[in-house]
Amino acid sequence: MSVSTLVLSPLSRGLFRRAIMSSGAIFHYKGREGVNKSDALIASKSLAENLNCSQNEWLECLRRADVKEMIKYTPVVQMPLEGDQVLPLLAQNAFKEHKYNQDLDIIGGVVQNEGTSLASMVLPDIQHMNMTEELFME
Repeated sequence: MSVSTLVLSPLSRGLFRRAIMSSGAIFHYKGREGVNKSDALIASKSLAENLNCSQNEWLECLRRADVKEMIKYTPVVQMPLEGDQVLPLLAQNAFKEHKYNQDLDIIGGVVQNEGTSLASMVLPDIQHMNMTEELFME
């Protein structure tokens, strides 16, 4: 996700000439809203609460927290914050409006079965699901 974020961010303009994007692109599925500041703040405070941080110093507590402890309370799939100076537009809108770093040489790729392990983390019963196109599109 980080390479596609850099391609989209106006703050990275002119910092590099080439990019290789493979897996985890920020161009997540259509119709899904990005993470906004309010949602990110709520999730961060919830994480701080799970780590027994005080309400007054929750941010400093998160900065000092052990990553292994944080992972226990963090969702499997993370989406970047959109609508700030790093990513002012949703990925789809940035591409539609041609508001991304277009002066780059980009190679994009995927790995066979790359979503298999992620899918099983998000949907533990995926092997037993009768996946149809209609169910997939929900």
